[in-house]
Amino acid sequence: MHIGIQQGIYKDEGLDVSEELSAGGAAMVPALVSGDLDVAAGNWVPFLQAVAQGIQLRAVSKAGSYVTKGIHGLFVLKDSDIQSAKDLTGKTLAVNTLGNMGELAYDEYMADANVDPTSANITELGFGDMAAALEQGNIDVAWQPGPFYDTALHNPKFRLLVDFTDIPAMKNLPNVGFVSMADWAEQNPNTVKALSTSISKASDYVNQNPDAVRKMNMEISHFTQEQADNMTIEEHDPDVPQADVQRLVDLMVKWKLLDKPVDLNQIFSLVS
Repeated sequence: MHIGIQQGIYKDEGLDVSEELSAGGAAMVPALVSGDLDVAAGNWVPFLQAVAQGIQLRAVSKAGSYVTKGIHGLFVLKDSDIQSAKDLTGKTLAVNTLGNMGELAYDEYMADANVDPTSANITELGFGDMAAALEQGNIDVAWQPGPFYDTALHNPKFRLLVDFTDIPAMKNLPNVGFVSMADWAEQNPNTVKALSTSISKASDYVNQNPDAVRKMNMEISHFTQEQADNMTIEEHDPDVPQADVQRLVDLMVKWKLLDKPVDLNQIFSLVS
């Protein structure tokens, strides 16, 4: 979104776009309902949960990103006795919000090792606070997504326990999506069309210009040049197949983050 605005991609489509930062997708949903936000860009998990609760959300683009290597990982202290999922029983595992992508990863990682996921303790903590909590021993495992992933990876006090792509069910899952309230989308079809086009163009631009992403992280995330040079660039797709989002829905149903599947045909009805 930031680079698309910076490069004038949205403006070229006749859009005046401004950004509002949020703690995560779960915090964006109330802002959409209240009308404080027109469009939310965030993790699909809380958006799908909102739909299951009766909130009418619609995708305003089929673009998005995937869970690819070097973007999401679980980290422990370098000298931690945790060597695998078998060691997570009784440990405190951090996520930014409960019932999201991080919790799915913990569940799958432990289940693959025949460990009961409920034997660990899940706690909420902001991504920016997890590294300090890990160092202080307040948590045992921290979920760090990009750009925090790269910082943790190069911290000599930390050790990567597992990258999400090494958890079979998590590999290449859709990560970020773009949604609005259904009534807003239906009342603004030209805006939705322009947004869809803009987001796809911005995704292409990001894929083709990784240095722009590095520069952006120096500007808005205050990365050093070294941190920016070392970061892994997230892969974006201007046209994420609906079948891939269905994989995420199925995984959420499996781990009871959804009581039943949601209708993706309805969610994607305006951009399919």
